[in-house]
Amino acid sequence: AAAGAAALFASWPRPRRGAVATGLGALTLGLVMPLRLSRLDLPFRDEYVARRAVDFVARQRAVLGDLRLFDQYEWGGYLGWRMGPDYRVFGDGRYLFLGELAEIQDALDSPDALAAFAARRRLDGFLIKDYPQKDLTVRLERDGTRRTFARPWYLRFFPRARWALVYWDGQALLFVDRTRVPAAWLSAHEYRWLLPGDGPARADALARGEIPRGALAAEEARERAEARRGAQVVE
Repeated sequence: AAAGAAALFASWPRPRRGAVATGLGALTLGLVMPLRLSRLDLPFRDEYVARRAVDFVARQRAVLGDLRLFDQYEWGGYLGWRMGPDYRVFGDGRYLFLGELAEIQDALDSPDALAAFAARRRLDGFLIKDYPQKDLTVRLERDGTRRTFARPWYLRFFPRARWALVYWDGQALLFVDRTRVPAAWLSAHEYRWLLPGDGPARADALARGEIPRGALAAEEARERAEARRGAQVVE
């Protein structure tokens, strides 16, 4: 079984491998970890469970709890534990969800594939990894010159017309269908200007007066507050 999984993983194109690398790595660690390290008195480690993002979902249960939310395969166990037995995770790392990995990876091939996946699964949101991939975009200036920016992959995959970014922390991104949440809640939580990994393009737009400084400052304050909350260590 391990050899088959390795062969399947090796056959995927490089951009698609990242989506399950953490999950397979965590599985391997679980298989080889010495029993003496499985003591219950070790501190909680959240590298593999997106604790901060999941905690945000749990705090916003009144709005997010009834959504059909995609979650990364390796994060589902913690998400299910935090949300309780009545919450239905998309997948939680157990073998019975293994057969869905290929479909998930296919969905990450292109924005059209992701849109089709969301429609097929009737998804209201995505709790997804913040991948490092960038897209090169060109801005045509009024004088005819061109400026190139490397911008985050998710801008293409989650167009703002439908999807709103309501949480990010460098490990995870949380997008929700803006038609599936209350307008007042969305106004208080959406990140419109402070987009992770988009610093150069944001600085350029800010210098041109295309970003309202007050709105950006409010988002920066909200992100700092979330970061302080997330920095609390769970023992």
